[in-house]
Amino acid sequence: LPDSMLNRRVEERQKEILRTLSDTLDLLTISVEAGLGFDGAVAKVTEHMEGPLVDYRRKGHKVELAGKEKVEGVDAYKLKLTLKSGEVKYIYINTRTHLEVKQVTKRLDHGVEIEVELYYGDYKSVGGIIIAHSYEARVEGQTVQLTAIEKVEINSRIDDDIFKMP
Repeated sequence: LPDSMLNRRVEERQKEILRTLSDTLDLLTISVEAGLGFDGAVAKVTEHMEGPLVDYRRKGHKVELAGKEKVEGVDAYKLKLTLKSGEVKYIYINTRTHLEVKQVTKRLDHGVEIEVELYYGDYKSVGGIIIAHSYEARVEGQTVQLTAIEKVEINSRIDDDIFKMP
């Protein structure tokens, strides 16, 4: 796997961390309230923030180049990511832009294993950070969720009144 591709993904992920801080704090709070304890909650949040490719060896994950495929008409590297837990995900990286275009995972839905495909697109630069503005989830080829982001603001001013109890 080319180091330049991984290094670019690491840099993009670090920028994404900065824009997701409030969600991260929410996840930390929810994890503690769910009974994970502080150390368990921090571990959960850290894994969520970094993404599985950042320091994948340190985390005990394995990444293999599983070939090249077309994704929505675009050439993409197909990475097989085996998590420390044994769970396998496939991550597709655009060969030209090195941005993630697709991720395939298996999930249990009412006891039945299903394959979920997540597609990322409409990437735009916002404050120097490249962010996908469309997300599509498909199960068995059918779109089950479509998200379009209209506007992203980085470090915008938020009125303190929004945090007051009603």
